[in-house]
Amino acid sequence: MTVTWKLSNLLFLYKDIAELNWQPLTDSSGDIKEFEFKVSSENLAEKLYFHTGKLFKEASVKKVNDFYQVKMKGLPRNRQVELHAYWSRSAFAEAPDQDLVSDNLIWFKRVELEIASEKASDKIVMMWLIPIVLTVFLFIGLIFYKRFKKEISPKKKFAKNHRLYEPPMDWSPMVLAESVYSLSLGEMKPGVKGLGRFTFERVIQATLLDLVDRGHLAIKGY
Repeated sequence: MTVTWKLSNLLFLYKDIAELNWQPLTDSSGDIKEFEFKVSSENLAEKLYFHTGKLFKEASVKKVNDFYQVKMKGLPRNRQVELHAYWSRSAFAEAPDQDLVSDNLIWFKRVELEIASEKASDKIVMMWLIPIVLTVFLFIGLIFYKRFKKEISPKKKFAKNHRLYEPPMDWSPMVLAESVYSLSLGEMKPGVKGLGRFTFERVIQATLLDLVDRGHLAIKGY
């Protein structure tokens, strides 16, 4: 698709230059895969720049015979673009003055220098500074993680087949019930079911069998 703008009275006429500052695209509803501008006039501009704001992707600007050619690919939606150019004021000598009596070429060049410097700084921040900062924070985080892991890790190393959850074999059933399961004989009542399989009767039975096994009691009559 080709769109042709025939523009007039669009230039700012200063004492030394005529300046163009125009935004042909301001709020496109969708992404533009590829586009091309051709800027021509009766007198070719001394210099033409094409700006895309904070977008790092640049367009190619070429002077071809009697016009400027601007090409770009991949412009996101709602992105403003701007044409900034200047002509010698003598190219429009017949045009009436606009009461802009000051010289503006030095300001034109200063604006372009500031735009180029700002975009270069943004590229350095996005492509180098931010990745370096994130890498440093990641490295520091790994150091703190290793230190924290070392602090909470057990100081004594056990064999892989060692069972840390097994209580000592010489514990009595009453000690085992109180230390491991937080049950005491006073909390259990005869005939009332306790925690899981633990009941008053079973704890008493296990205690008696443990006393027999230790040799403190003897079962007679069998």
